[in-house]
Amino acid sequence: MILTKIPVKKRNDYYLVITDAHRVGGKVRRRTVKKIGYLSELRKEYDDPIAHFKGVAREMTEKRRETGGVENVKLDFAAAADPSSTFRTGNIVIQKLLSRFSLGRLFRKKRGRTKIKCDLEKVFNFLVVNQILSPSSKLRAFNGQGEFYGAKGIDLHDIYRSLRYIDGISADIQARMFEESRGIAERNVSSVYYDCTNYYFEIEVEDEFRRFGFSKEHRPNPIVQMGLFADADGIPICYDLFAGSKNEQTSMVPLERKLLTKIGGSRLIVCADAGLCSANNKYFNSIGGRDYVFVQSLRKVKGYLDDEIFDPGNRKWVSAGDGFRYFVRPINDDIKVSLAGKGAVSKSHEASIIVTYDRDFDEYLKAIREKRVEKAMSIIKSPSKYNRETSKDGRQYIKDISYDKNGEIVGKRLSLDEEKIRAEEKYDGYYALITSLVDEDPLEVIRINKRRWAIEDCFRVMKSYLKARPVYLSREESIRTHFLINFVSLTVLKIIQKKLRESMPREETTIEKIIASLRMLQATKVTDQIYVNGNVDGLASAICKAFGADMGQKFLRKKYLNGLLD
Repeated sequence: MILTKIPVKKRNDYYLVITDAHRVGGKVRRRTVKKIGYLSELRKEYDDPIAHFKGVAREMTEKRRETGGVENVKLDFAAAADPSSTFRTGNIVIQKLLSRFSLGRLFRKKRGRTKIKCDLEKVFNFLVVNQILSPSSKLRAFNGQGEFYGAKGIDLHDIYRSLRYIDGISADIQARMFEESRGIAERNVSSVYYDCTNYYFEIEVEDEFRRFGFSKEHRPNPIVQMGLFADADGIPICYDLFAGSKNEQTSMVPLERKLLTKIGGSRLIVCADAGLCSANNKYFNSIGGRDYVFVQSLRKVKGYLDDEIFDPGNRKWVSAGDGFRYFVRPINDDIKVSLAGKGAVSKSHEASIIVTYDRDFDEYLKAIREKRVEKAMSIIKSPSKYNRETSKDGRQYIKDISYDKNGEIVGKRLSLDEEKIRAEEKYDGYYALITSLVDEDPLEVIRINKRRWAIEDCFRVMKSYLKARPVYLSREESIRTHFLINFVSLTVLKIIQKKLRESMPREETTIEKIIASLRMLQATKVTDQIYVNGNVDGLASAICKAFGADMGQKFLRKKYLNGLLD
């Protein structure tokens, strides 16, 4: 018996099997005795898998000789499988879930008014699948569609044409996603969370959509901004895109009006970070049965709370255990609100400021600042070695910093801004919330704010795992549809997570693990009608069962797989 390497071009890999020779009709044929696996995967377990399994083949040969050539060989479909006939099957689960949103009906209705002939649902679903399982350019997605079971037959021209058209029905798709999702998983909209992020484009000249503005990644490139509402579980509700030059504070209310039409007349608590704490946003969410919780920067309130915060005799402080305490200060929030046709109008409403101290937060901020100060000192010593991107973690503590046209740091006398460091250190561990929930238990308000991490996680997933950037598109409508695909992909993942957490621990159902399990799912064709299932771990099996695509069986019939895609 010998070890055989079978090249697998799709994976740029080799598949290892052990074979032996036998005669059929006077001709020598080789048959597979033992299927081993992909060489790239085996290298994770063995220092030298080739040498190891050559030894296994020799042992099998010797065993056969010892038994006089008589050996009980258990034949199965897996042993006869052709590795080149292996397909990814995570797309089946995703498409099964997508079908629950009834987007096909929407696409058929809208397509009837156009000259588009392609199957919009098929194209859109494929692009969502690709964004989750193999994020890449639309061209690469087109070229790689054969990797997925049943995903052939989509034309590149149809992809680009669909991108341009689908942008026009983005609002309808968002509305349908939210409406239908309520029948799949419970949507907790008692409190909703709003935040903004931006995405940079590697272009030098801005246009009407991609504009220069404040980049949260500190990049000197034109950006597009995204405002997103999510429910209390971090499942997206709706979003909007706006030019990079626009003030993000003004984006909240227009999108919130659209959100209110989706969720009905239920009481609503809106939570957002300090960057969105404007007079207009506070006023809008203090009327109509709405309330707000905004982070309030202590450094930006001109120190009027310092006497209470740092007074050791302040008896307002309430200990909540484990290094955490808070106090509440009622205020009459007098604000200037811009109203249509009336200009700036004075408005007043009752509010509370909740000041908190968290020992763990204190230690975290100190550790972060220590690293940034070290970076700042290295920049001061060698400014020519650092550019805008590489210095972003330390430059805020440098005085007299400036940049040349190439983004390199220059300055006559760079020095450490010790005054700024001391000013920041003063508030380590402290943060404040301003809220219209004046009659609510302060700990409940704090709890509402702590769930704000969920929307921050939405952006993290889009940027890291879904790879929303880079964007390989230039037309505005195509760019908009690209982000719609990311929004739908994120919604799918968050709903999967929600369903799994009904019966599984949180640590086993992170988005990272869900994506990894979906990306590993595959099936290998062994006959015209039979596939061998592979890489179905416990999490993958739970995902499949949750959405009616049970692929936990060892063998899968082609008829069954095709039925899942219908």
